[in-house]
Amino acid sequence: MAEPKSNCSVNLSPYKNSPVGLSSVGYNDFRTIAPAKLLRYRSTYSFHYVRNGKGELFIHNKKYSLKAGDLFFLPIREPLAYYPDEKEPWRYYFIDLYDPNARTIAELLGFSKFTPFISVGNRENITRAFDDLFSAESASTEFYNKTLAVLSVIVFNTMHRDPEEDEQNLPSIVDNAKSIIKLNYANNEFSIKSLADMLHITNTHLTRVFHNSTGMTPITYLNKVRLSEASGLIQQGITSIRELCDRCGFNDEHYFMKWFKKHYGYTVKEHFKRTQEYEYNVYNRRTKREKE
Repeated sequence: MAEPKSNCSVNLSPYKNSPVGLSSVGYNDFRTIAPAKLLRYRSTYSFHYVRNGKGELFIHNKKYSLKAGDLFFLPIREPLAYYPDEKEPWRYYFIDLYDPNARTIAELLGFSKFTPFISVGNRENITRAFDDLFSAESASTEFYNKTLAVLSVIVFNTMHRDPEEDEQNLPSIVDNAKSIIKLNYANNEFSIKSLADMLHITNTHLTRVFHNSTGMTPITYLNKVRLSEASGLIQQGITSIRELCDRCGFNDEHYFMKWFKKHYGYTVKEHFKRTQEYEYNVYNRRTKREKE
């Protein structure tokens, strides 16, 4: 099927008794219409699928470059802007929803504050579904049902995409996760679940992305940060296991000692002794050089 020949938008709000609150569906070709770069606040949720060309999305004080095959989600009541590339302006399809369940659908697909767009899997399937939709008669219940079918195609193909396919283009979930961990490691109530909640993603998604990027799980990284802080405190002369646990976010003393021995190869007291010996040797070498 071919893409629409002109810009269009179909109002679907008359079908408010439907199981999904579709507001409208449409197509925009920015080779023929002027873009607006001003920040705006949307009154409906919206999924935008880039059929061709390029563009930029500005949301949560960050700018993202999008290309054909990218799907981006626009929430309501948040400042945002999206506009085409000047040399290769995009053409995109959109589906607007008034139902708050749209955010649930977005989260299910992997969208979050830190992941405002994704590269879809089986791009041809989604493009074909939209193209076919706009070749049909728009003023009918059948058109509404076909729009629902397109939304289903988006959900299915996005959920079954190759997980590594879009991660190269996503804002860095891992960098954000590391920053949050470094700010919260000392809180003994801080967990990977609370980290995932802050990132607005599931534990499973966080663990997969984090492991793919770093080769370790988030809990392993969290423990490494806590142990590194404990090592620094030990070098300052703090050897009380309870105090180290309290200041580094560990709830269980035995768990802390187990991880410490596993990570450094020796106990807290051995670590303190080795640190003192190292500093003593450094001092002696420095003093010897100064005398020479």
